[in-house]
Amino acid sequence: MPLCDSRQNDEQESVVPAVKAAIATLKEQNAPIDFKSVAKLCGVSRKTLYASSEAKRLIMFYRNGGENDFFAKIAALENENKRLKNILRAVSARIKALELDP
Repeated sequence: MPLCDSRQNDEQESVVPAVKAAIATLKEQNAPIDFKSVAKLCGVSRKTLYASSEAKRLIMFYRNGGENDFFAKIAALENENKRLKNILRAVSARIKALELDP
């Protein structure tokens, strides 16, 4: 008996288009995106959603804020990077000044 039934994988991944549509609908309605609401809109069980790695990834991504949260994190990291570069420049200048002192 095979460890992974290819038919089962096909069924699990065929739910992905429906999950994308359900997520779009929930976003339009400003409704929370979670496994229960997506499963209800797709007409499948939560177990089916958890079994599909892509469906699970999509739901978790949007449940945790989706693109907005992603871009906010990037902006915060860019600001932190600028701040650290400024500190590094100041420390580097201070070291250079101390090296030049007799």
